[in-house]
Amino acid sequence: MPQIITLLLEDAQVFQNSGFSKYEQITNQTTTHEYSHNYLTNLLTKNKNAMNTKVPLIVTWIITIILITNGFADLQARVLRVDNHAKSSVEVAEGSDEPTRSPVISLPQQDKKSPDVLRGLTYPENINVTILSPDEDGSEGLRADLDAYEFITATSFPRGDIAGMSVADLQPYDVVITFNVNQWDATGVDADPDHVGDVIAAYIDQGGGFIECQYVMDFFGWELGGDYFNQGYSPWLQADDDAFNVSNLQLGTLHEPGHPILTDVNTFGLVGPSTMIWFPGTSSGATLIADWANGEHAIAVKDRVVGINILPVVGGSINYSGDGTTLFKNAIVYLMPEPVGQFTISFEVQDHDNAPIEEASISIAGIGMLQTDAQGQAEIDLPDGNYSATINASGYVEKTKTFTVDGDDKTVTIQLEDVIEEPVNVAVTTDGMEPGEAHFSWEMPDVPTETFTEDWDGYSDWTTDLSPWTTIDQHGGVTWGASNFDFPIEQDVFAWGVMNPSETNPPIDVEGPQVGVHDAYSGSKYVFSVGQTDPPAEENKWLISPQLEVTEESILSFAAKTKKDDYGLERLRVYVSTTGTNPADFVEISPSPYVEVPTTWTEYSYPLEAYAGQSVYFAVENVSHDAFMLFLDAFEVTEVLADRKTKHAGRAFRGFNVYMNDMETPVGVELPETEHMFTELPGGTHTAGVQAVYSSGVSEIVTAEFEMEATEITVTFNVTDQDGLPVENATITLGTVENDPGDYIFEDIEPGSYTYTVAKDCFVTAEEEVILPTQDVTIDVELGNIPGDANDDGEVNVLDLIVIAQYYTQQDPEPLCFINADVLGNGEVNVLDIIAVAVLFLE
Repeated sequence: MPQIITLLLEDAQVFQNSGFSKYEQITNQTTTHEYSHNYLTNLLTKNKNAMNTKVPLIVTWIITIILITNGFADLQARVLRVDNHAKSSVEVAEGSDEPTRSPVISLPQQDKKSPDVLRGLTYPENINVTILSPDEDGSEGLRADLDAYEFITATSFPRGDIAGMSVADLQPYDVVITFNVNQWDATGVDADPDHVGDVIAAYIDQGGGFIECQYVMDFFGWELGGDYFNQGYSPWLQADDDAFNVSNLQLGTLHEPGHPILTDVNTFGLVGPSTMIWFPGTSSGATLIADWANGEHAIAVKDRVVGINILPVVGGSINYSGDGTTLFKNAIVYLMPEPVGQFTISFEVQDHDNAPIEEASISIAGIGMLQTDAQGQAEIDLPDGNYSATINASGYVEKTKTFTVDGDDKTVTIQLEDVIEEPVNVAVTTDGMEPGEAHFSWEMPDVPTETFTEDWDGYSDWTTDLSPWTTIDQHGGVTWGASNFDFPIEQDVFAWGVMNPSETNPPIDVEGPQVGVHDAYSGSKYVFSVGQTDPPAEENKWLISPQLEVTEESILSFAAKTKKDDYGLERLRVYVSTTGTNPADFVEISPSPYVEVPTTWTEYSYPLEAYAGQSVYFAVENVSHDAFMLFLDAFEVTEVLADRKTKHAGRAFRGFNVYMNDMETPVGVELPETEHMFTELPGGTHTAGVQAVYSSGVSEIVTAEFEMEATEITVTFNVTDQDGLPVENATITLGTVENDPGDYIFEDIEPGSYTYTVAKDCFVTAEEEVILPTQDVTIDVELGNIPGDANDDGEVNVLDLIVIAQYYTQQDPEPLCFINADVLGNGEVNVLDIIAVAVLFLE
């Protein structure tokens, strides 16, 4: 049997003034009442003004609470442990409207049944169930049996709250169970059946599960009304009769023997002197699961409603036998939504050449951020749905990729294109250079910087999803509530949430003693972290920034505040990570062992110069112990690279191509430097050009024109034959200038590109292109001849035989090239040369 909470009340009028009177009418005298555990849980958590600043959510323990009042302004609350009655008490200061906190209650947990494995049923982590009944006898028996399951938290809905019940009152519960012997408008309930039916119908429409038992669809005045009755939510039609005292009735025909609700239900019967069933029909769309042995319907389902034809509790006692608790448990689990499947999504980020990109950030809208490893990969588990991911990497163009998770693991491949930027600040100088030299220089665009700021005003009130920030709660305990105001995430499990003091109930920025206490440091909102009711040694609640690329000038700053120091000052640590958002990745940069935060807004700042040029995350960790609320606001990091994608770095960049005048053919390819020296340039106007080269393409060529002063030099030709002997009286042309035969010196010539020719009778004319330097130069030219070409017509033929023969017979032919006629090269022309020419001719 469950233990009973004893509530001892003195000076009942004061107790009524504290707000408890709407749950139980208290006579104006010292009174002792006994309540169930869950009844008092509801009473305490809904009337926090009667408790203290930090209000624990009592969920599993049976306790004794003694409230002693000696006047309205002097209220004492004492909480005694059941096991050894060790006292712990706090007092409300006289004249204060904000009581101090309740002590933490450390009580032994009830033994819970381990869940069996159900065929066709999946257990959620926890199911919240409430039993709604107008009966004075309550629902303790069924509530206690269900609450014994470790994955079910069962409560009894306060009888006095039914009349004013709203859908919002039922929303915290996954399943509502109802039955009744009394009418809904019975004394102490005073509820309109139509109103109750309307609320339950709306609750079902919003996804709630509903289990109905005896009289819900029975006699006028007892049944539910409103939309529930009129719109056909029930699997039953209204009963035309009922049966009383039907003890020992057992299940009969199983119409759906394999239905999950019947899992492990081997026997189920009725016991007790007041056991009742009624005689309903099944409504349209309902599935009949089982009948009683007498032929009346026993169990049916329709959409989000399960009908069990039984009055489960009378006078607090269970009215069923066998596996009845299992049946109710199965019905509860059956009504839970299908568990959300998680599927592994693998990201592969590649460059233009299909090579992996390391340290690419993948920001999934509404989820968080990932970072790729050395293989360019990252993984996350996601449920079915449509998603959008934004991918960034240094040196690459940002890309957004949409993808769908549809019941299976999948790989998402993203190929990033290089950021192609033109060089800037292109310049050419000849100052201080040697003749013909010009220094060409350029720069890549500076990555702009900005100040990263976050004052939380752009976030929804009370959200705990702070994306792209990351939050981590390493313990996951229930948090304290507040005594003099309510807020939506009060007593939830969360690491950090967004506080808006103007949206509390009442607004604490305009009413009561809290005015000014909760003001933001900047704007109207801030983030806050609340201590856990079962405090660990340290809260270990992390708030981790998005990834930022910092410079030598970057400074991290933020403001922090302890709400109140009644429980000690809040504590924090500040960290930086260059690798990821796992707590193990971070290095502490704040003084050890922690920073204690005053009760006024205080600024903190930390230089980040040690991380210049790196992509970092910073984090603030709440490491308080048994404190209350830590506030953070006005985050700022100065001199952050404004757009990581424009950074000139990494594998994307290959070098620079350099051009001179001709913008088609580079004179330097993929040069690593941002400068180049031109030499041997002639005077006049020139155009230098440069382009950046990336793995996926090149930038436009950026040019700069400049003037070179003319430089005059002397060019001397040294002309020899193939034996190295000087050749005299050759005619030389350099560019457009032709010297007289034998004049081998050209003066006042500008450096540059020229074509020269050297011609001499009986020799092959030499013609070449040359780039003249900026200093005097000698050009060596070797003139060749054609052996056997005695008449200097450029070929060896019969005419050459005639010319040589005439010369040999002293006929003095004209012309005669002796050097060519002397084929044997012995310094004379004779019969042997004639024979040699004949051989050449005949070849």
